[in-house]
Amino acid sequence: EIYTKSVEIKQSEDGNDKEIFKNVWCLNDYKILMDIAYQNIVIPTDNFYFSFGKHETIFPIESNTNSNINKHIKEWTLEFIKKNIDNLESMKKIFSVLVANQIVQDRIEYISEFLTHNKKCEDFVKLSLIPSSRMFEGSQVPSIDVDIQFWEKLISSDVLGGLDFIEHKAVINDRIELLKRARTNV
Repeated sequence: EIYTKSVEIKQSEDGNDKEIFKNVWCLNDYKILMDIAYQNIVIPTDNFYFSFGKHETIFPIESNTNSNINKHIKEWTLEFIKKNIDNLESMKKIFSVLVANQIVQDRIEYISEFLTHNKKCEDFVKLSLIPSSRMFEGSQVPSIDVDIQFWEKLISSDVLGGLDFIEHKAVINDRIELLKRARTNV
């Protein structure tokens, strides 16, 4: 707990904190330790925002998608969503800090967990589901296309099946149309 209170996220470029968190995710009691870290690093910050890549300090997703670290991060996050589903501010924070920055398959799994426990469209639309920042060179069109592909994959997934999600689908279709218009204007 003392360590997590002293971590300066904005000074994490040296990788030391990231390596420490990689080790924490490998411990048997990682869930308890990450609850403490999240409470001490993320929760206290008003309007918490991780700039590009800084979420990787606490959530060091590895390129090997089958790694124990990745499995533990996913287990912890799914459990966090389930435990905190009634706290929309906590949901908004975990989605902006972690979920929005994950690969499409994992994002859809986290969205599914959220929607299993909270089907309200007014809450769903408040979640960050795509990265808030991206690095790109040249045209912005490839980034827009990635977002369109994500929304199309989400809308066609089983996650949004059934009558409970008609409004959700309408919102997503509107976002897709906005992105398509933006793509033609860049």
